[in-house]
Amino acid sequence: IGFELECEGISRPVGVLADRVRDVTQIDPADISPPPHVVGAHWHGEMLRGLARHGGILILLLDLDQILAASAGAGALDHLMM
Repeated sequence: IGFELECEGISRPVGVLADRVRDVTQIDPADISPPPHVVGAHWHGEMLRGLARHGGILILLLDLDQILAASAGAGALDHLMM
């Protein structure tokens, strides 16, 4: 998967490699619900773009921008600077 990641006001192309893909589907934006606010949860709600159901399965829509920015930390994109 390729996309742009913005960190500290700098936008750079980023690629993510998956070990395997189980399924690919399209989800109508009208079918996406905001992530629930759960008090005391061990996960960060801002890492989710939303929730959807498809074929009876609950799908968590991850916010890769938030996940990668949080894991990158300050200055992590410095090695991408030209």
